[in-house]
Amino acid sequence: MCAVFELLWFEVFSGTPEELHHVSKSKKSFASRAIAKYGSEVPPLFVVTLIVPGTPVVAGVQYFARTGDAPQSEANALWQRFLESDDDFRKERLKLVPTVHDGPWLVRKSVGAKPLIIARALETTFYQTPAYLEVVVDICSDRIAKHVTALCRSHSTRLVVDVGYVIEGRDEAELPEALLGCIQYSHLDLSISAAIAD
Repeated sequence: MCAVFELLWFEVFSGTPEELHHVSKSKKSFASRAIAKYGSEVPPLFVVTLIVPGTPVVAGVQYFARTGDAPQSEANALWQRFLESDDDFRKERLKLVPTVHDGPWLVRKSVGAKPLIIARALETTFYQTPAYLEVVVDICSDRIAKHVTALCRSHSTRLVVDVGYVIEGRDEAELPEALLGCIQYSHLDLSISAAIAD
């Protein structure tokens, strides 16, 4: 399946949950550095920031840009609607699709592989500018998610996990669903991060 976006960059920042909201506006972020260097040449970005509880609190920030391949028209139209809609619409439609390929049995069992509407389980905030749409998912906001994430974090260097993002299609004009973008976390060491604060 061809994704609508391709992964451009991934980085990890540490800070308070409040500091880790809207990472793209920080001068330390890939988005700000790319825009400062290349200006309008930077394609519009789809940014996903996952705020991960623990000591320290960290944010894994994924930066996606449109692929050169023309996406199917249904996916293109749905993405445009997603961009132009309000946060209520976005919260009802954005799904996360996890797949744990390698890791301890308990982690695989806890994470599962079922797609979920992110905002139904976790506090989700959107920040939009002409240059990007950043989705901030605060895993610190839910007790069960915090527990599962703590388990994953303690085993992160032993895990291989795919995380995909999809806008849920609900009628024939919005189907088939297409993958917005995906990332593979392979033996990620979350102890390595840059402080977001100046």
